Amino acid sequence: MEVFEASGLKINLDKSKVVVSKKVDRMQVEKLEGILGIHHSTQIKKYLGTLMIIGSSKITDFHGVVDKINVRLASWKGKLLNKAGKLCLIKSTVSAMHVYIMHSLWLPSAVCNKVNHACRSLLWSNNGSSRFWFHVGWEVVTQSKDYGGLGLRETRTMNVALLGKLLWDFVENPTKPWVCLLSQKYLNDQSILCATK
Repeated sequence: MEVFEASGLKINLDKSKVVVSKKVDRMQVEKLEGILGIHHSTQIKKYLGTLMIIGSSKITDFHGVVDKINVRLASWKGKLLNKAGKLCLIKSTVSAMHVYIMHSLWLPSAVCNKVNHACRSLLWSNNGSSRFWFHVGWEVVTQSKDYGGLGLRETRTMNVALLGKLLWDFVENPTKPWVCLLSQKYLNDQSILCATK
């Protein structure tokens, strides 16, 4: 594929897949694989770490997000960090880790609660002990520093804000290709405010 020659980028053929419908003839699929040099698949499971298809059990679909956060927090020795270090770790690592997913998908409440619990556990734990006391309510901790909080972001609030950005884009930039596509498919070119789903 000479498309990327000018930039010097190359496609990793081992990580690439051609997605075809199950109804496509096997001979056509093999011909396509031969031309492109890429294997086929009937579905894309993940793209940039985000699930492409969400099943009926949304909590299990997002279990990987919670696991990644727990692994990242466990890799740091919480008992070696003071409160300021823990706060910095939560803000930089945990909050940034799942922003891409929250920007595109509505997280179930159970997943938001688990992420918040992981952040609370690290922040309030002392000397690696599994028992800890909450010194201040989580609602106070997640407030802005101007209002006496620590400036942490609550997971559900962050999810709503990031999805709200997409809504704003939908209203303010109606000529974007993705907006035109969704508008024609789901809204019959009406305003987003008339949407029922």
